[in-house]
Amino acid sequence: MPTISWRGPEFIAHLRQEVAKGVEKAAHKVRNEIVRTLSRKASGRGATPSAPGEPPAKDTGELGRSFYVDAKGVTNANPSARVATGNKYARIHEFGGTIRPVKVKMLPVPLNAAARKILRTVGSGGLKTVPGLFVVKRGGRLFLVRAGKRSKRNRKG
Repeated sequence: MPTISWRGPEFIAHLRQEVAKGVEKAAHKVRNEIVRTLSRKASGRGATPSAPGEPPAKDTGELGRSFYVDAKGVTNANPSARVATGNKYARIHEFGGTIRPVKVKMLPVPLNAAARKILRTVGSGGLKTVPGLFVVKRGGRLFLVRAGKRSKRNRKG
């Protein structure tokens, strides 16, 4: 008659070892997917920024390259790993926030197509030389405004 022997502790040790390998492998897959997602769309000069809720458009690739797998904590008893980044601006992309100037009074803002068109017409004098262009402060925020006809949206009555 055949005999069946249960080597439970051996089996559980092997199972834990395989689970730990799987956790680390899964973390690497997550990291690779993050890098792929952040690399899918180019930006740079003249490119359209990402829409809210979409991954940030690739510019230098620094953000994507900064992700790594921390699998130091993967043990047979505690199979865990994390995907992380040390990039200083990753947090603002993930959670949002307010970016404030540190060494200057105001932050430079990339120009949209309309502003670039105005800038081409004024030449090297910059936006400061545009007649009717001024800064408005509302609720602690600054807006660049061009005097002229009010849009239908802003008209009252």
